[in-house]
Amino acid sequence: MTTQTLLSSVFVAIAFAAWPLIGRQALVSGAWMATVVMIGSAFSVTLLSSTQLTGWPTTRAL
Repeated sequence: MTTQTLLSSVFVAIAFAAWPLIGRQALVSGAWMATVVMIGSAFSVTLLSSTQLTGWPTTRAL
């Protein structure tokens, strides 16, 4: 396994364990916590896979 794979798994494990605790301490509704989790997940996946992403598709491809 590569270092990136191990770091990704550790990050996912911490994120899944921590967000319910953070939401409880912040006293926010489930909808707000779900929004924060989705945005955070999208951001982290983009960062972790940035080396595999290519430029924008051409207009013909769209």
